[in-house]
Amino acid sequence: MNEVTRRPEVTVRALVSGAVIGAVLAACNVYAAMKVGIIDGGSITAALLAFGIFGVFRHSARRPYGALENNITQTAAASAAVMCLVTGAVGPIPALAMLGTHLSAVALIPFGIAVGVLGVFVATLLRRRLVVEEGLPFPTGIATGEVIETIFSARHIAVRRLLLLAAAAAVAGVVTWFRDGRPAIVPQGFMIGGTLAGVAAATLGFGVSCSPLMLATGAMVGVRGTVGMLIGAAIGRLVCAPRLLRAGIVAAVGLLLSGSVLPLLLDRGAMARALRQLAFIGRSSAATLPAPGDGLAPRTWGVLVVAGVVSILVIGWLAFGISPLVMLLGLVLALLLANVAARATGETDFSPGGPFGTISVMATSSRGIVTGLMAGSLSMGMTSQTSQTLWAFRAGQHVGEVCDVMPIDSDPAMRSAPSCWAWSWAPS
Repeated sequence: MNEVTRRPEVTVRALVSGAVIGAVLAACNVYAAMKVGIIDGGSITAALLAFGIFGVFRHSARRPYGALENNITQTAAASAAVMCLVTGAVGPIPALAMLGTHLSAVALIPFGIAVGVLGVFVATLLRRRLVVEEGLPFPTGIATGEVIETIFSARHIAVRRLLLLAAAAAVAGVVTWFRDGRPAIVPQGFMIGGTLAGVAAATLGFGVSCSPLMLATGAMVGVRGTVGMLIGAAIGRLVCAPRLLRAGIVAAVGLLLSGSVLPLLLDRGAMARALRQLAFIGRSSAATLPAPGDGLAPRTWGVLVVAGVVSILVIGWLAFGISPLVMLLGLVLALLLANVAARATGETDFSPGGPFGTISVMATSSRGIVTGLMAGSLSMGMTSQTSQTLWAFRAGQHVGEVCDVMPIDSDPAMRSAPSCWAWSWAPS
């Protein structure tokens, strides 16, 4: 009988590398979200980069960098990458700044940490139900797990993907330099002339942008999502916008409402199933939720949750001038929406953080601009962190299952004990 040993997962190098890569991804996501309104958690990118970094030093390392450590690295990195949404750094905070209200970063940092902790908590509660029992796909999680499996079992494929990633980054850098720097050879874009329903096409912003970010976003979203966005943009720009402008109708609120509510109406079944799973959480006893191996001890979670809630209420009151009662109502709404977002993410791989944030803004807008936007930040941040954590759970489950069946004489980086399957929780 072959002897097997358990390899460590949560190591210092896994966490530090994840934090460093995640900081870079977070900065990139702030820029991407400002430009196109879409971000990427970067789990696959982080897994590849970490593999490349430690692959260079694999001969001098005392212990090989394994797949389980790589999973922790991508989990930490992806969690840091979505912190731009969790803290409201894209959307609510810039909106307040444009309106002349500047919030203190000293307050926003602990506020974001508290929101992230509650998002992880919601994901931990739902993990058994959505990932283990129902086996929802969470496609990004599965894809990340498969990439980790591939790069540690077929090193040449990993090297090829790393080279492709480096080449894409180089091309994007060159195009951006010659578009925004000196000499400015590449144009910002090509605007289409003429008129649409009596309105100049340039006024409607109808054209093509010379941006590697747009190309990368299309590749990230996929053909189906890109075609849907193209059709929606064409209808909005070519049909709706000209008529609304000619009629003198202020369409901002209507467009926000339709963009937020319509996706929910189109997926009413997922919403109903998400609300029913609340009853499952309520019926679960402390003995079964969380169960051994399902997360932190209930006593520890209790301290974290109470600390998170209190921090949000106190910071909202002292730093943002929001009534604790109103903030508490916004927090309850955010928790409900995070529950719905978890199932939507599992079934469609789309985290509706933006639309849910808009719903919260509209629900609390009567209490003032700051209150409405920070309530929206709560919902957007909590749903984003919940979704990201569940993606990490799904990836960790896949990697763990691979470890369970991997023979001991295979790739040394994949060796582990049968008990090595363990999901990784996403630190905020």
